[in-house]
Amino acid sequence: MPASIERSVWEYFSDKAERRGIGLSALLTDVLRREIKINEALK
Repeated sequence: MPASIERSVWEYFSDKAERRGIGLSALLTDVLRREIKINEALK
């Protein structure tokens, strides 16, 4: 877990999570999993 997240980034993802009706942690986990898949595919 990161020690800090810039306020604008936190607000962006908080809004996205709220619109989807999921928790912020779940949304961030989903985003990071997608990033990992993209990075692995580019190797």
